[in-house]
Amino acid sequence: FNREAICQAMQNAIAKLDSRTLVENKLLSTAAQKETACYEYDVQMLKNLILGYHTDSTTLTSQKLSYINHNYNLVLITFYFQTPEAPSCQLDHFLSENGFGDLALYLTHTDRKQIGFIILFLPETPSEDPQQIIRQVADASTSWLSQQGTPAIAGISSIHPQLQDLHAAFLECSYALNECSLNQKPIRPFLCYTQERSPRFIAWEQQEEVLFRVE
Repeated sequence: FNREAICQAMQNAIAKLDSRTLVENKLLSTAAQKETACYEYDVQMLKNLILGYHTDSTTLTSQKLSYINHNYNLVLITFYFQTPEAPSCQLDHFLSENGFGDLALYLTHTDRKQIGFIILFLPETPSEDPQQIIRQVADASTSWLSQQGTPAIAGISSIHPQLQDLHAAFLECSYALNECSLNQKPIRPFLCYTQERSPRFIAWEQQEEVLFRVE
């Protein structure tokens, strides 16, 4: 081989490497775009489930949220922010940095900026008491929000076995929050749902007279 042939062969090899790198980058870019689209779809689907909107499927399609498909129980924590705007610093970053990233997912409300959600996923056989985990996440989150200048109160649902129960969990959170008075000092940072009390019959000695006058 002469010098020109060797140079030409080297240039051809470099061109092939550049072409291969270009194809690989394009594939990576396409895969990243697909993952982003799947993640956005999953987030919107979870919001729809919380708010009671119709969804065709509850299977998570993104790699980032695929762990949810393998968890068995969930709890919903609904935050009501006492400021007009939701926290500027994302709560999901705080959860991830403090070891809750594989358990908790933070979502904003579709329309109302003063409401946010944490879906807390509990493994089938947790190493700690589930109630302890729930309170730990709720306490850490409300404390951090207060430090950020966006104090919030949180309603906590009971434990549910499937994603289809997210709307029922949201109603439980709403019931718990409705039990709180914002004028109460100090305001409790989070409230757990307890089964709604059934109406009680109250015996009153003047009941017959009152009923007679009402009729």
